[in-house]
Formats: sequence, structure tokens, C-alpha cells
Amino acid sequence: MLNLTPEYVTGFITQAGTGNPVVLESRRQELVQRLQPARIGSLAFLVIGGILTVTIIGAILGIPMLAVAGWVHWKVRNSLKVIDESYRALASAPAGRPA
Repeated sequence: MLNLTPEYVTGFITQAGTGNPVVLESRRQELVQRLQPARIGSLAFLVIGGILTVTIIGAILGIPMLAVAGWVHWKVRNSLKVIDESYRALASAPAGRPA
């Protein structure tokens, strides 16, 4: 779920079977909500890893924790960008032509 493609996002949003903007926006919000636990968890682990890194012994766990949490947060941010870009492209496409 962290590596979303524009094709997946467009397919997920259009799976609603309607061109109603309210329904399409709710499908977009559903995708965004699926990413929220990973986003919040990565931020929490970034904070915890930063606190652990203050001590030398804690740095043994803190540095890898920072690296993994940073990677997850980066993937979630990129997925959110893909969702927004795909939704904008879908919303700006003419109604009679598929995106």
C-alpha cells in the first residue's frame, strides 16, 4: 500500500462507477485514510528514534529506527502526492472521455 501507481489510484477512484464529484472525492479520501496509520506511525517512530539517539547506547536502536521511519514517511508522502495528482487529472478530464 505504500507504493501507489497513478493507474491504481485512477482505477480505485473510478471503480465507484459514477462521475459524481462527491463520490470521486470520497473514494480519494478513502485512499488517504488508508495511509494515515503509516503516516502517524512513522512520525511517532521518528520522534522515538530521535530521543533514543541522544545516548550512545540508545543510538544502536535509534539510528536504524530513524532510517526505517524516515523511509516509510517518504513513501507515504510520495503516495499522497500520487493520489492528489491522479485525482486532479481525473477531475479535470472531460466527462465523456476516460482518463
